Amino acid sequence: MVLFKHLELDTNTPCSPEVKVVVEKQPIVIEEGKSYANFSVLIDKETEKVHNLVLQAEAIKNLPEHERPAAILNLLRDNIQYAHKDVLEKVSETDPELAQWVAKNTGLNSFSTMNVPLSELVEKGYGVCRHLSVAYLYLAEKAGLEGCFMNSDSGTIKNIERTDTKEKLFKSTEIGKPVSPHSWIEIKLSNGQWIPVDPSTKLVGDSPEKLEMFRQANYLAIGYGIDIEGEPHELWAEGKGLTFKPGESRTEGAYHLFLKSTRPSYKISKGQSEIVPPTNTPFSGEGKINIITGDQFYGMKLKLVDVEIA
Repeated sequence: MVLFKHLELDTNTPCSPEVKVVVEKQPIVIEEGKSYANFSVLIDKETEKVHNLVLQAEAIKNLPEHERPAAILNLLRDNIQYAHKDVLEKVSETDPELAQWVAKNTGLNSFSTMNVPLSELVEKGYGVCRHLSVAYLYLAEKAGLEGCFMNSDSGTIKNIERTDTKEKLFKSTEIGKPVSPHSWIEIKLSNGQWIPVDPSTKLVGDSPEKLEMFRQANYLAIGYGIDIEGEPHELWAEGKGLTFKPGESRTEGAYHLFLKSTRPSYKISKGQSEIVPPTNTPFSGEGKINIITGDQFYGMKLKLVDVEIA
């Protein structure tokens, strides 16, 4: 919590001094019975097929640590395909029932199922970015790796031409065009280095050239795991949110307390919305910015490193 003991706000000074927050992302643990990636995938008990994948992932422990992220990606994508629309069209020709399951459970129709069991994803062999990311981190843990989920806003990532294959990074989007909200993984090595891994595009940032592709495509992850609340009622906290660049372990956000009375509000009565003009009522007293960390709702956990008042 940041406390302003003597805060004076009015129309000339409607916000508090800036509060800078430095956070560090932390690996999470995949646990049976829990849901991940915004309740997209439920980790259920191992089936025979999942168990076989686990055995193969455990064998990857014998590889040098820096080689394991790519090895896990190969294992995953040998068993689960990305459910592109053209892939689904081919499946529907040979197995309409499977195609219907894929459309329902991966979001390719208007309503996607939540809490899809991991065992079903492995059994069916299809998923989209959030499903592939959960399955990847599950197998990565079996190979002695740890990491967390990364998520972007819509339009943040831009499609590029891969420098290694000269093909589009994202199959269904034109070069230079924005990409829909996207999920991927970052793996933390024992030396503290974070390696971005995108199971959907089969890109692993384990070399300077491949890491640069993540940066060129603007893989900026939203820093879920921290919540900013303002007090008292006359004030609210607002500011620059937290985003992580590819491979970045720390980032910072900047926040202020704003005087609510300097902004218009809305009054709803009998189904009608009415704009209420600002009252411009000044505020004098204590102001607080509460900083709450540790939320794993989206699969990212953050540690508060530093708080500074500018």
